[in-house]
Amino acid sequence: MRRLVFLAAALLLLLPLSIHAQEGESTPEANALDINANFYNNAAGWHVFIPSGWANESTADYARFTHDGRMITVREYPGLDAPAAAAQILVDAGLSAETPLDQRDLQLSNGTWTQFVYSRAVVHTQEYEGTRYAMLYAGDASALPVIVMREGVLEDAALIDDGMIEAARLITPTISGAATAETIPQGTGNVTVHTYDGGLTAIGRARGSSVYIVVGSGDTDALNSASVYFTVLNDFFLTPDTQPYLFLGLGVASAIMLILLLSLILRWRSLLRDEAALRELDEA
Repeated sequence: MRRLVFLAAALLLLLPLSIHAQEGESTPEANALDINANFYNNAAGWHVFIPSGWANESTADYARFTHDGRMITVREYPGLDAPAAAAQILVDAGLSAETPLDQRDLQLSNGTWTQFVYSRAVVHTQEYEGTRYAMLYAGDASALPVIVMREGVLEDAALIDDGMIEAARLITPTISGAATAETIPQGTGNVTVHTYDGGLTAIGRARGSSVYIVVGSGDTDALNSASVYFTVLNDFFLTPDTQPYLFLGLGVASAIMLILLLSLILRWRSLLRDEAALRELDEA
C-alpha cells in the first residue's frame, strides 16, 4: 500500500510539468509575416526578408534576390572583419572590388551595422558571435540606398534635409544644397524629395535616429523601387543558439526531480523504521 502511495506522489510531481509543456506548445503567437513564405531561412540560423516581386535566386549558402537589373544578396563570413567581408561579398556577387566612397557605423533597430558606400553598390555588415554577416545592394548609379544617423531627427525636420545633402555629397562632393525640396505624403508618413544640380535626386524618410535615403540619377520611381532594400535590412534577424540553455534547464529540472524522489525514498524508509519500532513496543 505504501508503495502505491509513493508512486502516486511521484506521478503528481511529474504531471504538472507535462501539462505546462503541452499548454506552451498549443498557443503559438500570430505573426504578421510568415517565416516560411516571406523569409529566406539559412540552416545556420539567419533569416532574410524576401522583397515582394523580386526573383528569389537563393541557394543553401546565400540569399539572393533580383529585380530589373538590381540585386540584393546576403552571405556569412566567419572570422572576417567588416572591410574584408564587404570586399568579399562584392567579389562573390560578380562585381569588381573597389575602394568605398564612405564607411561608417550605424545603430539600427536590429543591431550595429557598418555601412560601405560604393559607386554602384552599398554593403552593410554585422558581426555576431564570431561570424560576420554581409548584405549587398547592387544596381547602378540611378539609385543607391544610404543611411545617415541624425539624433533628434523626428523632432527637427531640418535634420532630414541635412542628412540627405550629406548622402548626396558622397556621390557628388561639390553639392552645396538642394535645388528644390518638397515633402509629400507616402504610406503612413511623409518623404522628402530633393533635386540637386547635375541631375541628382534623393528621397529621404526619418526613422528612429536615422535618415533613410535613396540617392542617384534616376527618377522618383527608380528611387522608390530601391528603397525596398531598407525593409530587407531591417527585417534581417538571427536565431540565437539556445541549445546549451535547453540542456542546462533539463539538467536542473532533472536534478530537482532526483532530489525530490530521493527525499520521498528516505522518508518512506524512515516511516518503515518507525513502524517497526512501534510494533516492537506494542509486542513488549
